[in-house]
Amino acid sequence: MGFCDAHDNAIFKPVENEKFVFSPEQCFLLGYRALAYEKYMKDAQANSINIIRDVDKGWSLNHQISHQNGVALYTHGVTAGQRDIDEDKSFYDNVLTSEDYSSMRSYIVKFEKTPTIMCSGRLAPIYDFTGALLQDGCDPNVKLRHLSLNSFASGDGGAVVFTWLEDSDNVCVPFARSLHATDHAILADTLTRLMFENLQNIYWSPTWWDNLPDESKAALIKRFADATDLTKPIDPQALAPDGRSYNDWGNAEIQALGFELQ
Repeated sequence: MGFCDAHDNAIFKPVENEKFVFSPEQCFLLGYRALAYEKYMKDAQANSINIIRDVDKGWSLNHQISHQNGVALYTHGVTAGQRDIDEDKSFYDNVLTSEDYSSMRSYIVKFEKTPTIMCSGRLAPIYDFTGALLQDGCDPNVKLRHLSLNSFASGDGGAVVFTWLEDSDNVCVPFARSLHATDHAILADTLTRLMFENLQNIYWSPTWWDNLPDESKAALIKRFADATDLTKPIDPQALAPDGRSYNDWGNAEIQALGFELQ
């Protein structure tokens, strides 16, 4: 993620070496780690642009024009992403150094079973779980508001934790409230769709995957592929129930930090 071992161990000690009690500090550090990972990946994308730009040597003129147009679009998106991440990191760095977590927000879902999917990443919610528009994802001149999403084992069960800072409340609070309003009996299915729809840094149980029906595997693979297709419009109803059962992580206990759920 760009940290040396000494700084990584020092910064993330409260989440790596201490009991996870869902404190503001621990939830903030989950978000900070996801942000650091995304910055590392976004910088790597930027460093690869010249290589991608040059792969069309020897192609026909029409193919070269098409390729360079795609590279220009990709470059524009990466540059905008770097801008947003660098601005967010400055805010997170201030919280980290001041140890003042009053601007930190978290929506926490504690499950009685360990989630079969582990993830750490960031997403910019464009639509909520009902299909309502939260922010414009098409204008690269407008800063997108992001939140982090982490899932992990904790005690005998596990948790899914969303984290953001107060400057993103106008987008992330309605998003969290929309999730909270969904059917909690199928919350694991809802979160599974969200993870596959928005994140690439995810890992899942081979046993769980092998036991999924083929049509469920195909639906999740399509979600994962659609997330990386820059030419595909975002479906407002992408997070709505799709009639499939993917996961059962047992009963869920919900907790909000820094904001009201109602």
